[in-house]
Amino acid sequence: MSKILIIEDSETVRAQMEMMLNEGGHLCVTVENGREALEVLSREADFDLIITDIFMPEMDGIETIEKITQKFPGKRIIAVSAGGMGMSGAGMLEIATGLGALAVLNKPFASDDFKRTVEEALAA
Repeated sequence: MSKILIIEDSETVRAQMEMMLNEGGHLCVTVENGREALEVLSREADFDLIITDIFMPEMDGIETIEKITQKFPGKRIIAVSAGGMGMSGAGMLEIATGLGALAVLNKPFASDDFKRTVEEALAA
């Protein structure tokens, strides 16, 4: 069983990801934005994987990835995005990869693609 931190501002998407991961036997902790994620990580940094949305209030995914890779080097990160604020999700996901995201997914994604990407990231 892996411990996974999900950072997603959409309650619906967050719940869907958590459900898919729980079905796979993973333990999930969920938060709504990068600021909350950093608070959780400062208390318990033993996550095997972090999944973050890119466009979120308070602290977006790009800043979140930057801070996580600085404070917690070696953490496995998957970035997800549908785009927003006039920017394409693909372009932002490319930036996320450059900052240290191990894998990226465009939203909406199929559950099989999500599960496969998670398992590949955990195995890396």
